Amino acid sequence: MTSLLVGSLSLTAFAQPKQAPTGRDGESTPLPPTPPEEPQPGEPPPPAEEPPFEEPAPPPEIVVRGSERLVWDQPVAAYEALAGLTFRIYVDGGPRLLDGVSCARTVGPSGVECQAPLPRVSPGVHTLWMSAVISAPEHYEGPYSWPIVVRLVDGDGGAAGMSVRPAPPGPSPWPLPRPVLTTGLDDPTDLAALPDGSLLIAERAGQIRWFREGEGLRTVEMGVPDLVTGDGRGLLSLAVDRDFSTTRAVFALYTTDTGLRAARFVFADGVLGQRAIVVDSLPAAAVRPQARIRMGPDRTLYIALDDGGAVDRAVDLGSLSGKVLRINQDGMTPADLPAGAPVHLSGVQGPTGLVWLGRPQTLWVTDNVEGAPPQLLRGPADTAWPRAALARFEFPAELGTTTAAAAVTPARLELGESLLVAGSGGRTGLLRIAFGPGGDVLATAWIATDGIEGTIVALAVAGDGAVYACTARAMWRLDATGG
Repeated sequence: MTSLLVGSLSLTAFAQPKQAPTGRDGESTPLPPTPPEEPQPGEPPPPAEEPPFEEPAPPPEIVVRGSERLVWDQPVAAYEALAGLTFRIYVDGGPRLLDGVSCARTVGPSGVECQAPLPRVSPGVHTLWMSAVISAPEHYEGPYSWPIVVRLVDGDGGAAGMSVRPAPPGPSPWPLPRPVLTTGLDDPTDLAALPDGSLLIAERAGQIRWFREGEGLRTVEMGVPDLVTGDGRGLLSLAVDRDFSTTRAVFALYTTDTGLRAARFVFADGVLGQRAIVVDSLPAAAVRPQARIRMGPDRTLYIALDDGGAVDRAVDLGSLSGKVLRINQDGMTPADLPAGAPVHLSGVQGPTGLVWLGRPQTLWVTDNVEGAPPQLLRGPADTAWPRAALARFEFPAELGTTTAAAAVTPARLELGESLLVAGSGGRTGLLRIAFGPGGDVLATAWIATDGIEGTIVALAVAGDGAVYACTARAMWRLDATGG
């Protein structure tokens, strides 16, 4: 088996991400923004508690003259496994193929020792990091190594360096905000990307805006005469059919006099028409209800409902409050659910995001919890009853209340499979959670988005890999180049 983790380097202190704790059923496990460092022999253990978002000290610079070589341990079970691997070196965020890689044939406890000439850079200070890449049977880039800081002096263009104290794990070439794309939004509640690269923006008052870069913001015609607003109610969420190119279907979740209603629309020529009610009279909080609708990988609809302000309803299997429901597109309960009950996950209080990750794909739910830090819930793996979360992780308290902000970064962004979460804690940025192929949490990192003004209330990932973020009045695009 080939590992895509870049092992420890003899001169650059590259390290593998450490496994985050996995909670058992019904338990909540803290989810730190960075994994704890293990104490070295003879050193005291780290403090029991550290500020979750404390910035690490800047890595010290290593002065080089251009003739040094990178040396690292690549985890593989056999030398032949290296045949499918290439390596990337990032210089100040720019990816390059690492040329001249050679590896020893002897496999040790840490894999095989590999080395390569350092990339050529201009004199001065640069930040480098590495990743391993496999291209077959499908393209996949592994986690990024710890960054290293170099200063080239009196050299011929080579560079090298190391960080004595590793920085937090996670990809360094992260999207940076471009200048604001559009203003004039009015309390957006959700954001959905269409296959053609355009976006639909739901506003609480019941209006949907349609945005395409270069064409600006347009208002979508949509008839929902039964929508009820006030006290935080209104249009709460949108879901795009995974077969949108064929069906043109968009699903909307909104409040009425009788509770929440999910309806199907057909989007054509700037109009959402042909409304068909999918499910009606779902329970929700009377003030600022929190609910989400998404289409799952199985083409069924998942609707997350808050507990209506009563925690006991979330665990009461006789109530739909505080649950994630799973229903067919015609409103019927899937045949594989026991006793015809549409409940997929129980124990939810204030759901703000639904996203699927891993292989096989697993549902993750961001959830606001009354009187406690928000949580990340891992959905059930099968149809066993009751459907409790397989794992619960607590977000750092500094994140504040999570918003409707969960998204997957696609492979074309070369950032791997990730969950992005925004909060209202007053610090501008996103919490990135990286997952392994099996859905296990590998690492977390705080991504600053200082160019965005205001609290992020919605996120979406478009087909070109760009991340779009909405605040109360504007929308930004984030990408790997920063503009």
